[in-house]
Amino acid sequence: MPDEQLPAEESLAQTLQRCWPAVQQHALPVLQAGGTVLLVGHGNALRALTAHLEQLTAHQVQGLVLPTGVPAPTGGRTGDGHSASLDVPGTLSGL
Repeated sequence: MPDEQLPAEESLAQTLQRCWPAVQQHALPVLQAGGTVLLVGHGNALRALTAHLEQLTAHQVQGLVLPTGVPAPTGGRTGDGHSASLDVPGTLSGL
């Protein structure tokens, strides 16, 4: 896509729409087989994925803090009821 067609900004919903297909294709099969996956990305992509996996409300997402360089596993779901098993104590506390 040419640079001039790229959006100047994107919402969490747009970020999730862009990132989720890669997670479905590459990460979910590993998780569903009982494996472990490390997702690395920029803040907004990780916030969108965490919000989706953890099924957070819009209010909860506002308080979501994902510190830079700190692993933040989640106990979310893969979409078919399997645990995503991606939990650093305190990362999602207070939500």
